[in-house]
Amino acid sequence: MTVDEISDWVQINATCDFARAGGPGGQNVNKVNTKVVMRVPLDHLPVPDDVRDRVFLRLGSRVTNTNELVLHESGTRSQSVNRSVVHERAVAMIAAAMARPKPRKKTRPTRAAKERRLDEKRRRSAVKNYRSRPDSD
Repeated sequence: MTVDEISDWVQINATCDFARAGGPGGQNVNKVNTKVVMRVPLDHLPVPDDVRDRVFLRLGSRVTNTNELVLHESGTRSQSVNRSVVHERAVAMIAAAMARPKPRKKTRPTRAAKERRLDEKRRRSAVKNYRSRPDSD
């Protein structure tokens, strides 16, 4: 699923609620509903089950018990700008969560790296040993 397809899907399926935003703004803040709360139902995401499971796992705490992704935005004093910002954020989050993780390659330290580490340990040990009081034999 491409980012454009995700964007179209979010545009169709998401619901937006509006509320009064807090913060500075004078009278405007008290009478205009500029805060946007977007709810995206992830149950109906048109992807295979393993991808859907990965999305739920990655988005974790942002998903409600009813499997909705809930996002808030009240950064600007314009409802339409806040709506487009939260839409872009929802698309980006879903796209990032759908990405397949790159498998980890097992690596081992080289012989030279092991020897450098052990040499350094010997040097540090010697320095610390010189700092101690001499034996009084």
